[in-house]
Amino acid sequence: MTHSLHRRGAVEDLVDDFTIIFISARGYNEVNSEEKLKTFLRLSQKHNAVNFGNMEVGSVLEHGAEKVIEGVHDGTTVQATFASEEDFIAIVKDLVEADLGMSVIIQGLSDKVDHCCHEAGVEPHTWNHSLGVWGITEMLPPEPIMEVTTMCGHGMIAASLVEKVAQDVKKGRLTLDQGVDVIAKPCLCGFVNPVRTRRLIQKMCEDGTV
Repeated sequence: MTHSLHRRGAVEDLVDDFTIIFISARGYNEVNSEEKLKTFLRLSQKHNAVNFGNMEVGSVLEHGAEKVIEGVHDGTTVQATFASEEDFIAIVKDLVEADLGMSVIIQGLSDKVDHCCHEAGVEPHTWNHSLGVWGITEMLPPEPIMEVTTMCGHGMIAASLVEKVAQDVKKGRLTLDQGVDVIAKPCLCGFVNPVRTRRLIQKMCEDGTV
């Protein structure tokens, strides 16, 4: 599961951006996994996840917590996003203690993830690293736009949407919070970090990107 790996941005802007994929293995522990998957989402709520979702229903920002959690069944892939190192360490500790037997895939800056795992008393099993984008990169959107769009690893947030929202915020047609909501909702899995998105859109408006 590598769709969370390709977030772009400066190191200082990514230090408070963490995601978790919580998933069963088909044909191995998928049966009777429903309650364990729901437990993960409830723990995410407890530890102040700024977004979470499941691949069958969508994200909490679009549908609300109750619908997202109740929409989980055996084998559903669930995810959560955190904007605080303290909250992230706390949920990893709870997951270690709960020992639910599911796969836990963590995304973040490698040194931060390593530190958080150490604080939670667990060693990472495997590391995946993004090598960036190769090919005709001049066809890509501007970097400030991609810092937002790459938070949705399934590519559900269009570059044109981010640009339009940023322009509307700058012109006063939308508040910053309304703009963040518009951008984040298309991301089914709940990987868009609204705290970081708010910061990025505000920066675009202030530095003349849009």
